[in-house]
Amino acid sequence: MDFADASMEAISYYAIQASTDLAEERGTHETYPGSLWDKGILPIDSLKMLAHERGEEFST
Repeated sequence: MDFADASMEAISYYAIQASTDLAEERGTHETYPGSLWDKGILPIDSLKMLAHERGEEFST
């Protein structure tokens, strides 16, 4: 489990970095302005928001 957690964290980090690099090179995607990412809300945060809205707890 530790390896899976660490490797998925690394994959996520490098995917976000690659996306950032492409946005700097080519500009942002048309849906980016006003999106959760644009507001600084990352997937882990949006999952917490969804859980709160549903009144449920998700295990991460």
